[in-house]
Amino acid sequence: MRCFRDVLQRMQGIEADFRHNDERFANRLATSRSTVDVREQVILREAGHFFARQETQLATLEEQSQNNYTRFERYLRSVHGDIAMFEGDLKQEAKRWFTTMGKRVDDCER
Repeated sequence: MRCFRDVLQRMQGIEADFRHNDERFANRLATSRSTVDVREQVILREAGHFFARQETQLATLEEQSQNNYTRFERYLRSVHGDIAMFEGDLKQEAKRWFTTMGKRVDDCER
């Protein structure tokens, strides 16, 4: 009988230790979940701020790009106009030069 009591007491001790460890583990798990939840909220908030900043920066870059494109397009039109004007001047100058050379040739032939 004594042996049975010793075994029963040992089993009760093991069961008490198990309950105690189970409670400690459950408390640790609850604390860990709470910590994870807090960190998740912080990460989500920071991610929201990050993406909001990125969105603002992208909008600014898009606007700057559009302005630069418009300026570059105007510049190209201006250069195209300058080239057309220079081509006209060059043609006119070539005609004058050929006319002058023709007169000189005629003068030399006389």
